Amino acid sequence: MKIYIHKKENWTDFTWDNKKVMIKLGEVRNLQGKLLGKMESLGFDLQNEAVLNTLTLDVIKSSEILSKIFHKAEFWKNHSTTILNDRQQKIINRLLDGFDGKLTTSKWARINKCSQDTALRDIQDLIKKDVLQKKASGGRSTNYELKLMPGDNTRHS
Repeated sequence: MKIYIHKKENWTDFTWDNKKVMIKLGEVRNLQGKLLGKMESLGFDLQNEAVLNTLTLDVIKSSEILSKIFHKAEFWKNHSTTILNDRQQKIINRLLDGFDGKLTTSKWARINKCSQDTALRDIQDLIKKDVLQKKASGGRSTNYELKLMPGDNTRHS
């Protein structure tokens, strides 16, 4: 079972276990060495270009991942005193992780295996708590998104 950092007691005091991180980094470094060894047969110029491209992509991808992690942590920090039920936490985490499609009461009910009435009550509660908002489209197929935090320009729908 996954345990999210924000669900742990004193999660704001989280620190990395350096030994575990160093072990994983060592494994990656070993695999990187093996890959570089195999690349030697490609020729020096190709090898340098490939390494540079790979490192560049790794840095970009790492930045994207870290940005999402920090954004999620910041969201939960800002809402640490907001009382949420398990269904609400589940959907919020999905929205923060990149929800596919539009969030509607029907999808909420299906994901949480609850009635449409319960889904609507959960959503209305989150709107009152300033966590969710109706998307501008509205109408018959109303859908919802996380309300932007100050300084946030990321849409979560």
